[in-house]
Amino acid sequence: MHRFKPSARCSLSPLGHLSQQNSQRPRSSTQWTKISSTQYTRPMDQMEKLIQKVFNEPFGQRTHDVAAVARIKAPITTTDLEKKAKFAWKKLRLQHPLMGCVLQDDQWVYTAPTKEELDVWAQESFIPVEKARSEDVIRSIGPSDRPTLFYLKDSNEFLLHTAHDRLDGRGAGLWFHDFLTELSQCAATDPTWTSPGEEVHRLPPGPWPMASTDFKEAWLKDAKGLPDKPHGVTIQKHEFSESGTQQIRDAARRQNTTVTPLLHSAVAIAMKEHANLPDGVQHNTYLISDVRNHCPGPCHTGSRAAALRMGFWPLQVPIRGFNEVVADLSAAYESFKRDAETHLPVMPYVLDKMPSDIVHDILDSMLVSNMGNLSRFLPPSYRDIELMEYWAVALPAGSSLFFAFRTWNGRLAMRVCYDEHYYSQEQVQTVIQRICRIIRDVGMTDSLT
Repeated sequence: MHRFKPSARCSLSPLGHLSQQNSQRPRSSTQWTKISSTQYTRPMDQMEKLIQKVFNEPFGQRTHDVAAVARIKAPITTTDLEKKAKFAWKKLRLQHPLMGCVLQDDQWVYTAPTKEELDVWAQESFIPVEKARSEDVIRSIGPSDRPTLFYLKDSNEFLLHTAHDRLDGRGAGLWFHDFLTELSQCAATDPTWTSPGEEVHRLPPGPWPMASTDFKEAWLKDAKGLPDKPHGVTIQKHEFSESGTQQIRDAARRQNTTVTPLLHSAVAIAMKEHANLPDGVQHNTYLISDVRNHCPGPCHTGSRAAALRMGFWPLQVPIRGFNEVVADLSAAYESFKRDAETHLPVMPYVLDKMPSDIVHDILDSMLVSNMGNLSRFLPPSYRDIELMEYWAVALPAGSSLFFAFRTWNGRLAMRVCYDEHYYSQEQVQTVIQRICRIIRDVGMTDSLT
């Protein structure tokens, strides 16, 4: 078994020096260029390129793809729902055209489709599935060069799957809001538009400058490959009650913090306990941040774009008592939020300068992501369609565990994603039980020890 390990061997202190040295670097976005009557292109920006490299090559194949699931209830037959969903999928291809782009030599290339080409695209990328749950499909799918929407007929679930350099978790939620809105409104007819290419004004620019140089080859050295016989990603879930969720919010307020640092602290301490590591062991991690509020331009190409709009900021904290860990992580999250305009321009540069052993330590152990309260843009109903459940995760293909938190419809839920080659179901259940015990203690008492 791969050992759970916040590592004690590395220091991130040089990164603060790097960020201070380069805090005045200007940041400009990457823009689209028309190269023919129907074709447009732009280079990958620095963060897209970094995510592509980090989530591909350290493990020998692509990892941490995005999977987002919406389970609905609709007063129509399965046949009619499938037909309407396929039409809505085509309309969303025009509403969020980056979903129809291809990558060629680090360039996004968009070709405005004719009606016939759009039909072919939908036929290949919209996949009805009989007698399966979303977790079953996730275990069986592999990397794909383009986004795919699975319609699981028996469970009335829609599963969106794509590479992480194209979309983040918050973007997947925004995409599903638009998809469900379209699904609730559209008749069972093909989408129409006046001419191919009228949707190109919706192509989102990259928030960062072009990635003009390759990122460090050191990231690729000593990479840990996948097992000879790859296994599927397994997901385990725990959902808190509405009252339990409110108690966790109250506990965060008592600590003068927010829910995210509190949850991150619980995961880090549970992992330390499970591995029987000493107090003070260092936890190397990334603060995963949503940068949509810092994306200029119209909302459909900026803050609401179905595109990569997230960042990572490296952090190292010692794992001691709960109060101390919460205080350290709260200060880090608050500092990043307060100084985001300074951090964002240099973020790819700082990440690129990280020593490869720290990168592998983070990617080999765990990542924590809290998408926050999704009810703000995913309501429980869309006309006569009820949204019964929504969640999104990243799918690790190596030895990492991915902890995904989200609050929806008043309830906090945690999903842990892992490759069963590295962990047994019982081992992950033990970690979840430890996290829940820590969170329960935090939520129920004023003494957070």
